[in-house]
Amino acid sequence: MMTPEDYEKQKKDLHQKHKQELFELAREYARANNPHRAGDIVEDHIGKVKIESVRSVSVNGFHGLPTMTFKGQVLNKDGTPTKRKEKYRVVYQPNIINQKER
Repeated sequence: MMTPEDYEKQKKDLHQKHKQELFELAREYARANNPHRAGDIVEDHIGKVKIESVRSVSVNGFHGLPTMTFKGQVLNKDGTPTKRKEKYRVVYQPNIINQKER
C-alpha cells in the first residue's frame, strides 16, 4: 500500500528528475547553436568584448530558446583593452550584433 508520504516523495523525485532532464536538453541545444568561442570579439548594444569564457546557459533565452552567456574583456571601439575600472563583463548571446573571428 502506498501512503500519502510515499506518493509525495515519488512525485517530488520525478519532478526533480524531469527538471534536470529539461536543463540538460537546454544545455545541449544552446551549445549546438553557439557560434562563438573564446578569443572571438563580439559586439552588443553596450560595446565590444573579447570572449574569454563561455559561462552558462540561459534557459529562458531569446524567444524562449536556450542561449549561452559569455564573460569577456571589455574593449574600446578600436579593439584595444579598456583602461576603465570595469575590465570584464557578461554578454548574452541574443544581444550580439556583430562578431569578428579571432
